[in-house]
Amino acid sequence: MGNQDWETPWDLFYKLDRCFHFTLDGAADATNFKVPNYYGLDNNRDAFSQDPHSEIIFCNPPYAYMAPWVDMFIRWAVNNVVVALVQDKTDTIWFKKLWDYSMQARFLHKRIPFIGTKTGNSAAIFLPVDIRFRGPVVDIWDWQNEEW
Repeated sequence: MGNQDWETPWDLFYKLDRCFHFTLDGAADATNFKVPNYYGLDNNRDAFSQDPHSEIIFCNPPYAYMAPWVDMFIRWAVNNVVVALVQDKTDTIWFKKLWDYSMQARFLHKRIPFIGTKTGNSAAIFLPVDIRFRGPVVDIWDWQNEEW
């Protein structure tokens, strides 16, 4: 299945954080967290067993097995703001489900050069998930050259 520990580049995270002011990293470990408050197996805070409230959650989940993550994003979005980096797998059931619940979708103009890879991973999209609103707003974001 390939590497599932690709780390979000700091320049992309900083641009998102300036807009959202994240309070929680939803999928991290001690070597790659972007917010000191994080869910990870190394700190006995498995994301799937957590029920956060009033958090602004950043999440770059492992891309294998996205369906359970999408279900969790939707559950989390009831009481939180969730911002997730996911692949643009528009032919999958999980993508359709996420799309239906998303408040906004931003397709990234260029591949993300994840830390730990020599080149950018497959194209990803950035989806803030907030189920209090329906119907996505679609945009293409040149994240390397534009502020949010």
